[in-house]
Amino acid sequence: MANAVYTIEADPSRKLLRLTLAGFWSASEAVAFAREQQAAVKKLGPPYGTHLTLADVRNFAVQTQEVTAVIRDLVLHATATSKRIALVGGEGLARIQFTRITQRQDVRRFATMEDADFWLFTE
Repeated sequence: MANAVYTIEADPSRKLLRLTLAGFWSASEAVAFAREQQAAVKKLGPPYGTHLTLADVRNFAVQTQEVTAVIRDLVLHATATSKRIALVGGEGLARIQFTRITQRQDVRRFATMEDADFWLFTE
């Protein structure tokens, strides 16, 4: 049984997308999240692909392969991908799963939101 929870917040002044992902998702919930995430990117305005993403995944369960594939496709092949992605959380098996999903050099994992935010805005 799925119990997907997520929030998506666009901050145009910082070109920042804040995500909170929690629970265990179904494939249809993952697809809905992907659609909403891309709509939020458009709210940040052009040029697209220059925004930053801060994702809180501390309460995100280990997902099925089907859900993992949807999220991986979003991270790697979305129309407007993030310039940098900071993940907060993801321990144990979830950490391994996120490593597989985020096969990009501009993705880092952090223990705190503060460290993640600092990395995103320090070049």
